[in-house]
Amino acid sequence: MELRSCRLEERLDAIRLSISVFKENMGDQFPVLFHPNNVGRMFVALDEGHIVSMVNYHLTPVKIGPATIKVASVGSVCTDPKYRGQGLASKLLQLAEQKMRSESVDVVVISGEGGIYAAFGSGFAGDMREAKIPGALLSPRTDVSIRPYAKTDFPVLRRLYETDPVRFVRQADEFRLLLRGQTYPD
Repeated sequence: MELRSCRLEERLDAIRLSISVFKENMGDQFPVLFHPNNVGRMFVALDEGHIVSMVNYHLTPVKIGPATIKVASVGSVCTDPKYRGQGLASKLLQLAEQKMRSESVDVVVISGEGGIYAAFGSGFAGDMREAKIPGALLSPRTDVSIRPYAKTDFPVLRRLYETDPVRFVRQADEFRLLLRGQTYPD
């Protein structure tokens, strides 16, 4: 078993593993995480040249008022079911941690909890809730219109996003990729 960072020519195989474990649109929905420029932050376990486990993160600065910190967002941590129980993802997470330390990461954000992440030392830091309001309960408004996103909306969305005092610092290309990735229906 070989544990190391992913190589550019293996990136599509890594995405295929993620698709097989999670869902068919992983590559489309997480274009920044799986971007060719991010392969150095994709860690893989290979058995006879086949990717069987992976841990990925993307490094992004976060602006908090006047301060900026480095945040690593961990995602698409997965192992082929035939290889589970061997601690592969845990070992890959350790490799990722070494790389994060070398990049002076301040905070690591992980969307999962417990298990491998608790052993890594992570703790629950927040609560996320979802609210659905039936359309019948909303009063019709004539001053608001809802329409599909158009590329011409990009400058306004970006300006609006940049008014938030707490936000990820995104270059325009990255912002476009994320916007496109999050408009895939689930």
